[in-house]
Amino acid sequence: MKWNMTLDLSSIITSILTLETTIVVFYWSYRQYNQLKEQLKIQNEQIKLNFFSEYTKRYREIILHFPENINEKLLRCKHSFFVSREKQ
Repeated sequence: MKWNMTLDLSSIITSILTLETTIVVFYWSYRQYNQLKEQLKIQNEQIKLNFFSEYTKRYREIILHFPENINEKLLRCKHSFFVSREKQ
């Protein structure tokens, strides 16, 4: 009887330790998942900022290489368009 009780006690202790280990593993998995999710969110924001930065850089370069009198030509075209429409 004593030997059987010892076996039962060791079985219970083993079951409790297994349960605790399982709980710890799930807890750490959950934490890792949340950390990974946060890291991906930050990385996504960085990619968006980088894309926007490259876009504005290219836009600035295009604008800087426009001829200086491009606005005058554009105004003349608009003006001539409106003048021709008024004559009709």
